[in-house]
Amino acid sequence: MHPDTGQRTALAQVFGCVRAVFNDAGAQGRAQALDVREGSAGRTRGREQPP
Repeated sequence: MHPDTGQRTALAQVFGCVRAVFNDAGAQGRAQALDVREGSAGRTRGREQPP
């Protein structure tokens, strides 16, 4: 089975959106892992939190 031109365009758009969401989720996960590893989970990086 081979998609026609319209289907190829739709598939390309869907996979582009999926890739963007996947990359954003991965970046957020890496940032959270870094925060945990540095012991700063839940804190604002580089600044003291107000009391």
